[in-house]
This record gives sequence, structure tokens and C-alpha cells, in this order.
Amino acid sequence: MTQRPRPQTRPLDGLRVLDLSRAVSGPLAGRILADLGADVVRAELPGTDVTQAFGKVTRGRSGLYSHVNAGKRSILLDLHRPGDVARLLDLAAACDVLVENFRPGVLDRFGAGWPALSAVNPTLVMLSISGFGREGEDAERAAYAPVIHAEAGLIGRQADITGDPPADIAFALADALAGLHGTIAILAALRLRDRAGTGQHIDLSMLEAMLATDDYTHYSIDEHPVRPARGEVWPAPGGPILISADRRYLWRQLKTCFGVADPDPDAPLEEKLHARARVMADWFAAHPDRDALKRDLETARLAWADIRHAADVLAAPSVAGRDTIVEVTDGDGEKRSVVRMPYRFSDAVSGPVRGVPEPGEHTDAILRDWTAHPDLRTGHPDLRTAHPDLRTAHPDYPPGAMRGKPDSSHTGITIIVITGADPPRTP
Repeated sequence: MTQRPRPQTRPLDGLRVLDLSRAVSGPLAGRILADLGADVVRAELPGTDVTQAFGKVTRGRSGLYSHVNAGKRSILLDLHRPGDVARLLDLAAACDVLVENFRPGVLDRFGAGWPALSAVNPTLVMLSISGFGREGEDAERAAYAPVIHAEAGLIGRQADITGDPPADIAFALADALAGLHGTIAILAALRLRDRAGTGQHIDLSMLEAMLATDDYTHYSIDEHPVRPARGEVWPAPGGPILISADRRYLWRQLKTCFGVADPDPDAPLEEKLHARARVMADWFAAHPDRDALKRDLETARLAWADIRHAADVLAAPSVAGRDTIVEVTDGDGEKRSVVRMPYRFSDAVSGPVRGVPEPGEHTDAILRDWTAHPDLRTGHPDLRTAHPDLRTAHPDYPPGAMRGKPDSSHTGITIIVITGADPPRTP
């Protein structure tokens, strides 16, 4: 008898998360949880999310917006409306996890801070991401990734090492690390809840996430001179190549394996080091082609990398051959490509279960799925028509972008991401 294959599950099936975050750090945590099986509901506030400014806009959604929101559902909320604050509390009562990255105190001013949320759901796990933590003199400072790169010493260190003027890096590293550490903290708090039955409010500082992950922080702790551990790029046949080794180790391996030698062994140290650099550069250039160079580098146990650019990074065999880029289907039936999260399990599946939502696309289905109330829309008949200015606030959305397409599917975990500008001091 042929054995039927067991249906594969997603690791986070059965968990619901309400995510009130915007920009990158919180939505990235939500995207990770969505790929792992969460039913992530992104709640849009009036106004354009900053991620819509980056990347190619396809059917009203940019590349970066798509990256951090693929696989989610979407609902519209306006926290300036008392009815929507009440709706938020009802949704929070139905969830396991809430994620937000407003500046400290913003949700409290709307009556939707931790005291109010934990009152309606005592087992709730709430993640609050901020630039500098919820307490202290910097608590209310605005913080995006470049601000944290500067305050964490990354920009200064790069300038000290290279001798170039201070400049930011082309990667929102602080956002990515906050999203990753936030996800870890959520999973740890859920494990604790399983044992103790209690909720948690997690205070996650982007600056602390950077320092905790930075493999150079120990130099600051020990007040020790920094020794950079970086790869070095060398001219080579077919274009520059990166070698992941400092020059001492590179010289030793080339000397041992290929007999390269000092032109003048008795020269002063500084002159000898410059001479060795020229010898190594000549050794790279002397190879007849790039493949021959790579074979010699592997013989010498030297790790190498091609210098790729945006146009060819997806052509790498380790990317193209592993389905790292996947196609998802939006609610209108059209497809787009996104990168999947890098989690591959022996007996479970992960990856986005749907495409990139239009704002409010799943409002009706979410209100049905999440709440015990027969009709949460009483007195607020349609969130989409209750936001007549929303299409103006999102000028990139094409006609029809606000049409909801009910989707009652429920994979078990629900995450709501609410985006928008900080509210005023008094709601």
C-alpha cells in the first residue's frame, strides 16, 4: 500500500500576533514570523509608510515595502478615532503577540499602551522596539538605522580604519538586527508563557541590539586598540576578488603552498611589508584566468568571493540553485518576486503564504476571524470609506488599490502591522 505523504506544518501555526510597527525593524520581525507560519495582519494608519519610497513600485507597492510585508494580511486603523482604538483593543485581546516601534509613550497617549493591552489580554507578549530604550534621556529621540550606526560607533570605526570621512553604510543594519533580536525575544517570551502562563512586555533598544551583536564591542569594553578583521580586495584576472584573510595569514599560505619569497629579507619591517604586498598582487595577476586563481586559492585554504553588484547578485549558484527568490500571488491574482526567509526545516515548511497586501485588503475577513463580536463595524460601517483621504495619502496606489478582497484563511498565527507617523502629543 502506498503511504500518503504527511502534510508538512509551519513552525508557528496556531499563534496570533498583533504588530503595530512601521518602517523596517518591526515589519521585518513580522515578515519573519509570517514566513514561519504566522497569520500576520498589517494595520495601516493614514499616511504613507517610509518604505514606499524605496525600490521599484509595482501595482502601488514598492520593493522595500514588498520585502517586509509579503505574506501578511492588511487592515485599516486610525488611532485618532476612539472607535478604532476600541477595535485595536479587541484585536489585541484575540492575539498572542503585539509588536510596535513607535517612540515610547505614543501608544499610551492613545490609551493603548501596555497597561491597557495587558488588561484586556494578561497573557499577551508585547515587543516595543525603540532607538534607545523606553527609559533615559534619549528615550524620545527619533531613531532610524543611520542614527544608530553613528551612535553605536560603526560609522566612526569605519572612518578610523579606512582614513575616509565618516559615512553611513548602504544597509539598514540596525533595523535588521533589531528585527532579528526582537523575533528571538518574542519566541523566548512565548516559551516562558507556556511554562508560567504570564505575558511579557519586551523593551528592545536598537542601540543595544547593535552593541550586543557587534564583534568589535569588546574593544570598547577593554579600551584596547582595534584590530580590524576584514576581507581585502585584490586586483585579479576577470575583475577584483575578495580574500577573507589578513595579510600575515595570506603571505604565510602563499609562501607555504607556492613558494613566494621576500625580495629583500633584510629590509626594514615597513619596507618589507610594502614589498610583500607587491609580490602578492603580482601573484594574483600572474594567473592565466580567474578559474586558475580560484583553484590555487582553494589549494592554499584561502576563502575567496567574487565582488557582485545588484545586477548579478541573484545569479550566484548558491542563490539561484536554492529557490531563494520565490514568486507570490497578490490578492488581484498578479505575481511578484520576493526573497524568502532563510529557514529550511527537515520536516516543516516556511516561506510567504500569500503576496503583498493592499492597504485594508483583508479588513472584513480579519474582523470576522479575530473577534468574538458578531459585527465590530457597528457605528463604523466600512474602514475603507471611513478613510476618504487615505488614497491621497498614498499617491502611489492605483485606482482600486483600496478594494478589499476578503480572505478568511487562517494559518494560526496572526500579526498586525500598523504603520504611519507618530501621533501628536495629545490624541
